[in-house]
Amino acid sequence: PGEDVGAKPDYSTETYFSEDYMGLIPSFEARSNRMLFDFLERLVVVASKRKIRTVYFHNFSRFDGILLMKYYASHGDKYTIKPLMRNLRLYELVVFRGKKRVFRIRDSYTLLSSGLATLAKALCPQLGVKGSIQHDEVRVSNLLNNREELLDYLKQDIRLLGGVRSAKRSCEPT
Repeated sequence: PGEDVGAKPDYSTETYFSEDYMGLIPSFEARSNRMLFDFLERLVVVASKRKIRTVYFHNFSRFDGILLMKYYASHGDKYTIKPLMRNLRLYELVVFRGKKRVFRIRDSYTLLSSGLATLAKALCPQLGVKGSIQHDEVRVSNLLNNREELLDYLKQDIRLLGGVRSAKRSCEPT
């Protein structure tokens, strides 16, 4: 929050990639679960350290939110969640550790109902365009070979979402 997203070097974006765990964990499902665990545990640390109360995912209510709810539901001994749903869509997921709220995750698409490419072009064109990948061609068997392309695509999405959020914030009344 409050930082120039475009000035951030690529290495300042942490990435988690299932195939980085290949030497340690043979099963793709187990690697994916471990990657998600590591990402969410790191998110807790960063959110606490930086006093981040809200984390945004674009299109959270349709994809990422389902994965995260499944994860948190299976880790009920450590976290509890409080989802906010309307019209069969997940708008927000509040994550607690004990009685303390860790953070809330919101769907930026429900706040700004345009695709990320459109939002970025309108609100932060200086950050470049949204990339694309052939989602239907992504397979477990070719993940490792496409690692850099996939991570670059995801980093650009993160950069654009941060830029959109910063631009939206500057338009809000004080």
